[in-house]
Amino acid sequence: MMEKLKYIFLLVPIIMACESDFTLKNPLPPSLEALDYIPDNYIGRYICHSDSSIIYISEKAITVETKSVFESSINNIQETENCSIVDGGLYFPGKKECIPFEYISEDSIRAIVWDLDTLIDLSSKLDVIKHYEKVMYVNKSNEQDHWLCWTVEHFDNGILKVAILDIPTSRDSIELIAESYETVLMSNGKSKFILNPDFAEFKSMIDMKLFNEFEVLEPINLEFQKTIKQAGKGDKN
Repeated sequence: MMEKLKYIFLLVPIIMACESDFTLKNPLPPSLEALDYIPDNYIGRYICHSDSSIIYISEKAITVETKSVFESSINNIQETENCSIVDGGLYFPGKKECIPFEYISEDSIRAIVWDLDTLIDLSSKLDVIKHYEKVMYVNKSNEQDHWLCWTVEHFDNGILKVAILDIPTSRDSIELIAESYETVLMSNGKSKFILNPDFAEFKSMIDMKLFNEFEVLEPINLEFQKTIKQAGKGDKN
């Protein structure tokens, strides 16, 4: 249904704009209060098994740091709007600093680009986190107050497992999951279901195994943190 963790939260507005087959009327679990802070046992630095992105979890936010390699000819850079070479560095729109680069041929360069993106910000009304039976439920909304939900489960070895709610979107399946739902017709002619499960139906969703694991986050110990940091400095120099 979707790609890995570093794309999931960033793609929520796009997924919803592209009219996904289902959303939620309210954050899960229903009737439980939202948390003001992320629980202590989740806070830390983690590495994604799928692509080695670094996840930072603090009391109020979840952010992801990603590394990408940019290669281009000098001519293409000069022809691209808002992209230029300034004082020996590569300037991108939205970047506060010029990025160092190296020549890979007479007319082509390569640069290592580091990005830090906010996935969840509890100061935003569009991000809601709840906790139930040792599992953190991460809910993210768009402007229409439609929600998608992920779970993050903490294990004794420090590993976090991330799962996404994935619901079969036939009408028969929807009626088995939630008695209360709305149906709207999307621009592509398909029906979109907006579910509003009660607490008993939410528990049934867990029993039906509708939350499918798609990512594992491993905590970064101090020694490994030093290795990552040194590698990062090497790439940025």
